[in-house]
Amino acid sequence: MVDRLHILDGRMIAFLNIDKVIKVIRNSDEPRPELMQAFALSERQAEDILEIRLRQLAKLEGIKIEREIKALKAEQAELEKLLANESARRKLAVKELMADGETFGDARRTTIEVAERAAAAPVESLSDEPITVICSRNGFLRTRTGHGIDATTLSWKEGDGALAVLETRTIHPIVLVGANGRTFCVRALDLPGGKGDGVPATSLVELAGTRIVGVLSGPAETPLLLASSGGQGLRCQLGDLVTRQRAGKAFMNVAEGERVLEPVVTKADTKEVAALSAQGRLLVFPLEEINALSGGGKGVILMRLHDGEALVGVRVVSGPVKVRGKGRGDKVTVVTVTGADLEAARGSRARAGRVLPGSLKSVTGFADPAADTTTGRTP
Repeated sequence: MVDRLHILDGRMIAFLNIDKVIKVIRNSDEPRPELMQAFALSERQAEDILEIRLRQLAKLEGIKIEREIKALKAEQAELEKLLANESARRKLAVKELMADGETFGDARRTTIEVAERAAAAPVESLSDEPITVICSRNGFLRTRTGHGIDATTLSWKEGDGALAVLETRTIHPIVLVGANGRTFCVRALDLPGGKGDGVPATSLVELAGTRIVGVLSGPAETPLLLASSGGQGLRCQLGDLVTRQRAGKAFMNVAEGERVLEPVVTKADTKEVAALSAQGRLLVFPLEEINALSGGGKGVILMRLHDGEALVGVRVVSGPVKVRGKGRGDKVTVVTVTGADLEAARGSRARAGRVLPGSLKSVTGFADPAADTTTGRTP
């Protein structure tokens, strides 16, 4: 539109000066620049005039040109008004849509009806039954129906053995704790039953190369104690570790070269915990000195370690403390710490603790409270 108006303005100038224009064209070797200079034309206008035959140029009708110019300028003004007014644009769009609807519209071909409420998605129901979750050291998981299973009757792959034999119920989450501080969840209904070897945990969750150090299951409010080989620890609840992510949940921060130790289930009446170092030092201190961190983290210092030393275990104290290690001839030995020796190990969190009594050459961790005492001190 703008270009057309520009051309018509040039033609109107040519029409009003037709004789002079013809004279310039006939007598000039380069008429275009002379036309531009003589009549203040643009290059585009001068080119248009030169493309018109002289006979045709002489017959141009001024009234016709004026009418077209007037119509184009009116349309230009209307478009500029629309561009400057959003409300006017909306009204025009509605008007044009209504007009198109009257011209091209027909009766609705689809039927609009009230839809029936969709049935709710089926909920996978899970009965509340007692089960025993079995996890091997190499990460194979299985279940057995009921409780009271004799762990000595369980079979394992060659070179494997028991990591956890845990009594729980089908409605409770099953949490796997990784050595890297991540936690993973599996469902009881996804674990095979019977007397087979089970399924590898890697087929259910993405362990990403970490080793399972503990298996937990029970009510969400079950209190727990987590510790790392670097001597840090924190309190939390089982529900804090639950996650739906196959890749697990980062919960306890551990430094490079460190690992999370076997988690400990505490009770409401738990007052003390024991920390054990690889160099055979024992520290007993109040549980309440450990911070509760529901969101996880690094925790607080449980025991002051020597350079290069590691924490090998934590345990709830409810009586004598039993420690497993190697004695003379590298024989596996269990030392029971009780009486005055246990009292001497008591102190506050972050202390160095006391050297264990007995003749252990190396310490591997706490022993089961029911383990036989091969050597040790008594009251």
